[in-house]
Amino acid sequence: MYFIGMRDELCRNGDTLLTPALSYSESHLLKALEVEKREKSPKEEREDLEKKHNPGVCEIDMSAVDVKEEVEEQVSLGSRSGC
Repeated sequence: MYFIGMRDELCRNGDTLLTPALSYSESHLLKALEVEKREKSPKEEREDLEKKHNPGVCEIDMSAVDVKEEVEEQVSLGSRSGC
């Protein structure tokens, strides 16, 4: 909301600079935030329940493991080709 206010102030509500961004108002932002909260709330509740039922299970970011395996594979391919 701060940035929308600053944008409006600097553009003088379209007198100094007329841009399509001026059509995005604070009410648009508040509506978008409300929709996102409603969508996330049930998902987060389910995740919390799953964590309560499985307290010993940790969530692991597999992307780091995948990257490590990919790098190791590239290194081994590089050493085989004589690079």
